Amino acid sequence: MTITLPSSPVPGQIFKLGYINAITSLAFTGGSILGYPGAGPVPGGGTTEFQYDGVVFAVWRRFGD
Repeated sequence: MTITLPSSPVPGQIFKLGYINAITSLAFTGGSILGYPGAGPVPGGGTTEFQYDGVVFAVWRRFGD
């Protein structure tokens, strides 16, 4: 599964990803996720939230990191 991040995000913008089943391979396009090494498995189901940090770095940060 490839997720396209929002284009032209503003600092502080939130992106919430919800999924029902396990994802065998997850990749992102359209931006960078801080500390995300690349495509990889995501177990179970649930939600993951990201916030855009456009002030210091032009990257998305996962909540809790």
